[in-house]
Amino acid sequence: MSFLLIFCCKVKGVAGVVIDGSCRDSQDIYDLAYPVFARGYNPAPTIKESLAKTKLPVTVGGVTIHQGDLVIGDCDGVVVIPQADEEQVLARAFQKFEKEKEILAAIQSGQTTVDIYGFHDLIKAKQNR
Repeated sequence: MSFLLIFCCKVKGVAGVVIDGSCRDSQDIYDLAYPVFARGYNPAPTIKESLAKTKLPVTVGGVTIHQGDLVIGDCDGVVVIPQADEEQVLARAFQKFEKEKEILAAIQSGQTTVDIYGFHDLIKAKQNR
């Protein structure tokens, strides 16, 4: 997928693009500040083998995505949350986020991760092997 097609998606109001393949024009896409997730970059032009279809399930990276599923991506990758599980998964994610904020505060106050996670017994067990 090229910058021109990515730009077209942005102009049309598409929230972001996930490509189960490569795209090109990486610097232009980066400068666009628009979320694009691809397996990599390749300077070769795109091959137009099929027509696009909408509102149908698609499989990307072995994961099937249905209309209405939540697709979230960042620099670490992309996750798909089925629409039926969205509320539960997001609640758990926010709980984890709040817990990690507590851990960061504990580290800033001088605690170690060994203390925070209670790794003392694990360390002793591994040292006694």
